[in-house]
Amino acid sequence: MILIRLLFTSCMTKIGFITIVLGLLTISSASAQRPDTLTLLSLFEYIRTTHPVLKQADLLSQTAHQELRLAKGSFDPSLDLHFNRKDLWNYKENWSPATYFESWQHFFKIPNRIGDIKFGFERYNGLNVNPENFTPPQGLAYVEIDIPLARGLLTDPRRIAVQQAKIFIQQNEAERQKVINKLLFQITKDYLAWNESYRKNLIQRQAYNLTNDRLRFVKDRVIAGDLAPIDSVEAVTELQKRSLSLKESEMNLRNATQVLSVHLWDGEGRPVEIAENIIPENITIPNIRPNISLLDSLQSLAQQGHPELLKLKAKQRILELDKKLYRQELLPRLDFDFKPFFLPATDDKKIKLDPNYASTTYWSQNYKIGFNFYMPIFLRKERAKFEKAQIKILENKYEITYTQRELLTDIFTYYNEVITYFDLINIQQKNVSLNKQLLDAEIERFRNGESSLFLINSRERSYLSEQEKFIELQIKYRKSFAAAIHAAGRPTDR
Repeated sequence: MILIRLLFTSCMTKIGFITIVLGLLTISSASAQRPDTLTLLSLFEYIRTTHPVLKQADLLSQTAHQELRLAKGSFDPSLDLHFNRKDLWNYKENWSPATYFESWQHFFKIPNRIGDIKFGFERYNGLNVNPENFTPPQGLAYVEIDIPLARGLLTDPRRIAVQQAKIFIQQNEAERQKVINKLLFQITKDYLAWNESYRKNLIQRQAYNLTNDRLRFVKDRVIAGDLAPIDSVEAVTELQKRSLSLKESEMNLRNATQVLSVHLWDGEGRPVEIAENIIPENITIPNIRPNISLLDSLQSLAQQGHPELLKLKAKQRILELDKKLYRQELLPRLDFDFKPFFLPATDDKKIKLDPNYASTTYWSQNYKIGFNFYMPIFLRKERAKFEKAQIKILENKYEITYTQRELLTDIFTYYNEVITYFDLINIQQKNVSLNKQLLDAEIERFRNGESSLFLINSRERSYLSEQEKFIELQIKYRKSFAAAIHAAGRPTDR
């Protein structure tokens, strides 16, 4: 009996040593940085140049710049050329061939912020020319100036479109940042889920190996007659439980790896899978508890530059410009048109024209002037547009106010989770240590013949469960911290 006790004590000492090593390995399983370790920051750097969503986000900025170009196109100068000629038999002169009319109209138009300017030339000749379009045989050169005196004087759709397009660039930039922030936050969550699955799988694998070694030891002792056969049943039952847990953890790890692989692409846009030899980095928690200054800084950042708020504020400026335009439409349309003519000199002896452009008499006799007035009697359409613009501005103000409150509440909620998980991690770390002490004590009692294999397995399961809870709390802390940064409108890679 003394020999049996010595052998059993030696073996149980070995089991206790393996269990202690298990605890040390699972708590700091990824502490040693290896060349095949995939860190979160390195993952961010990789996806910045390969992820299709980020490339798609860059297109938002390009689209906005094209909208600005489109709006500025309303101010592009234009060249307009027209030539028309009609030849038909003249029945008044025995159906002889005749030119009814021939017209040349060419002008160069320069749109301005207020009105337009045209530099043109026109010439009409033939048997049937409208007297209104009469020109000398050599034609007329002219400068035409169109100026709005009421509606369109302070602003017009062209100017409003350019201003709105510039704001649209800022709005799309905010949308681009929102898309980037959302993607980085999702990658962070998927990476942490992969990290959690990997570390739990490592615990379950080591626990399974330990239980398998213990089963072989128990079988040898049963064959030797040192232990009762029922102890081997206990060892097999525990191995089956560990096998189920290991299979489940392997499934979770494969799924988490596949989910994270969705974000990986090569330079040519082909999907990339995470290799089996790639492991996640170790999760580290700061020693200093976050304080209220973190909450204040995050809420301040959200109010100053959250993409959603920037979008709404840009929308507010666009709506204000619409209101400005519709206010102009309440005015009557009164346009002034002035068109001085330049008579080209000619050598035709029948005409013999040599205009003196410096003469006051010339300018007082060679021009065209006009006024156009238009105003609806009730202005119902114009007033409705203006009122709708005011309503939309008010709606957007309410949305800005609500969004600000919602963001601040989200930040506070995540901050509360951060400090709570920080405290729970410290408590759980003590629980892991205490359960380890209980397991060691149970092994010592078993060594002295005061315990059983069942109690050791029970203590060991509790110890492993506490280790997994410790990992879960670490992951929840990191997720809540990332969520707080995301709620502040900042990318989670900072």
